[in-house]
Amino acid sequence: MNSAYTVPAVALVAVATAFVGAFGLRISRTTSDFYVASRTVGPRLNAAAISGEYLSAASFLGIAGLVLLQGPDMLWYPVGYTAGYLVLLLFVAAPLRRSGAYTLPDFAEARLASQGVRRLAGAFVVGVGWLYLLPQLQGAGLTLAVLTGAPDALGALIVAVVVVATVAAGGMRSITFVQAFQYWLKLTALLVPALFLVLAWQGDGQHLGSDLQGDGETVAEAGPGQGEVLLDGVQFVGQRGEGSSLLHWTRRMIEIRKQNPAFGLGSYTELQSSNPAVIAFLREYKDDLVLCVNNFSRFAQPTELDLSAFDGRHPVELIGGVRFPAIGELPYLLTLAGHGFYWFRLTKVASRIGRRV
Repeated sequence: MNSAYTVPAVALVAVATAFVGAFGLRISRTTSDFYVASRTVGPRLNAAAISGEYLSAASFLGIAGLVLLQGPDMLWYPVGYTAGYLVLLLFVAAPLRRSGAYTLPDFAEARLASQGVRRLAGAFVVGVGWLYLLPQLQGAGLTLAVLTGAPDALGALIVAVVVVATVAAGGMRSITFVQAFQYWLKLTALLVPALFLVLAWQGDGQHLGSDLQGDGETVAEAGPGQGEVLLDGVQFVGQRGEGSSLLHWTRRMIEIRKQNPAFGLGSYTELQSSNPAVIAFLREYKDDLVLCVNNFSRFAQPTELDLSAFDGRHPVELIGGVRFPAIGELPYLLTLAGHGFYWFRLTKVASRIGRRV
C-alpha cells in the first residue's frame, strides 16, 4: 500500500474521532451523562452506534477467517450475534433501565442484595469485555499493518489510546457519538467502491450490445472482423473454435470448480512448504479432497510438501486428469513453472479423471 495516502487518511480518521468525542465531552456534565448519556440517546443514533460495532474490523476479519478455515457455515456467526443484540435489549437492557442502575454489577446487587454476586458480575463483565476488546485490537493492528506496513502492536496501541481517552473524557455520550460517526464512515467506505463496481459492470454490459443472447453465446456466427463480440479486447467468436483459447480455458476452470465442491465449501488447511515462494493448502469437503499448490515467483520453483498423512493416495491433476506418483512417507517433490499452479484431487485408489487434450 502507498503510505503517502494511507498514513494521512488514518491520521485524519483518528483526529475526526477525537473531535467527535470532544463534542460529547462538552455536553457531559453528570454521572448519568457519563454512564448512560442521561438516557437521552435517540433510537436512530443508538442504532447507528450499534451498527458501527457490527461493522468493526474484528467482525470483518474474524468472519472472513472463519469462512476461509471452516467454510460458509461460519456465516451463521454474524446472524447469531445480531440475534444476541435483540436478546440483550429484551432481557438485559430493558430491566437495567427500569431499575435505575448504571452497570450490571449495580443491577445484580440491587436485585439480590449481595456483594458477592456484585463481585461475580463484575468479574464476568471484565472477562467478556476483554474477550471483546482483544479481537478489536488485533483487527486494528492487522489493518494498520496491511495499509501502512507498521508493526501490529502500533495499530492496537493507537486504538487503545483513542478509545480510553474518549471514554475517560466523555463517557457513554462521547462513545455513542464516535460509534455513530464510524458507522457512517464505514458504510460510505463500503458503498463508494460498490457504486463504482456497479457502474463499471453496467459499462461492460454495453460492450456486448445485442450480439449476445441470455446464455452468453453470439446470435450469429460471423467471420473474422465481421460482427465479432469484443469484451476487453477479447474476440469471443474467433475463440470459440480454438481449443487452447482463453474462452475455453475459463470455461474449463469453471467446470472443474463445479465438479469439486471443496473449492467453494471445503475447509482450508495450509501445508508447510520447503520453498517460501510456493504456497500449498488443502480444501476438504466430505469425500472431496483437493490439494492446491501455487508458485508466486515468475521463475520456475521446486518445493517439497509433507503429505505423509495421505500415504498411499495418488494426486490426480484436475485440468488434464494426469495421475501423479503415489504419496509416500518422504516429502513429496513438485516443480512448478513461473506463476504456475497445480490442482490435485487426492484419491485413495488409482483413478483418472476424464483427460482433456
